[in-house]
Amino acid sequence: MNNPITLMDYDADWFIKGAHIHPRPHEGSLTREQVIGFFGSLGVDGVELMHNYWEDASTTHIRHVLGDAGIAIYTYMFFHDIAWPREKRGKEIDQARRLLDRTAEVGARRTFFVPVVVKPDYSLQDQRNWLIEGLRELAEYARTLDLVMMSENIDYPPTRPLMGRAADCAAICRAVSHPNFRLIYDSVAPLFNEEDPLESLAIMAEYIVHAHVKNARPVIPGEPAARVLESTNGTPYTGALLDGGVVKQPLVLKALSKLGYDGAILIEYQGENDPRPALQYNLEYLRRLMNNTPPSQ
Repeated sequence: MNNPITLMDYDADWFIKGAHIHPRPHEGSLTREQVIGFFGSLGVDGVELMHNYWEDASTTHIRHVLGDAGIAIYTYMFFHDIAWPREKRGKEIDQARRLLDRTAEVGARRTFFVPVVVKPDYSLQDQRNWLIEGLRELAEYARTLDLVMMSENIDYPPTRPLMGRAADCAAICRAVSHPNFRLIYDSVAPLFNEEDPLESLAIMAEYIVHAHVKNARPVIPGEPAARVLESTNGTPYTGALLDGGVVKQPLVLKALSKLGYDGAILIEYQGENDPRPALQYNLEYLRRLMNNTPPSQ
């Protein structure tokens, strides 16, 4: 396999000063700029940025940070709930358009978009219909910017009921029916949705244009793990190195290769340790796997 390899600033969430997404028991020790500089030193093919960390930064500053690190931006990621009734949806669509504009302005050609938070006041079916309508409208806007919007089979609990399972993601992409909306395959998200990673990949295969590889392991009873996420049946998992969890990455890569997948592969790390040695280890491990993975037949 000769796929591009990317890293995401979210890999350093527990160590970034200031803005962070998950609660943590310590202060961050790295600036967002230092994280990007480190990524550049590893010789990866691109970086993926999360809006949460950069929303107060000008696009000019972001471009300068990337230039100083000698690394290209691959994807810009944001969360924005568009699954609302039509009378409430307009302003949310407008805000999502502005985020798509920002994606183009920072130089990315793809956006990783988490487009829904499930709300108890509306039925799942109504929210699914509103989500599809909103995604179709935004995909057409993305086309005018030469962008591809991507959503994943996600482990994020507020989004799981609509976009956790592989079949739900594939059905939504099929219903949107627009070339500028496609899917990201996440190799660990199936664990949190009680699905098999390889079966999920097969279900989503037709629409996949990006892949995330990461790993997780069940929390040992009594273990003082601080960064924990539960599956839909209540099993607690914590992040692990690529070769240290439940998902067998060699099988995932072989399946991607068999599908003829030639897109980028993002290394995602959700462990509690310093991301710098962890990501360097994961990168070396992934490169070895890719070199030993036979081409698709």
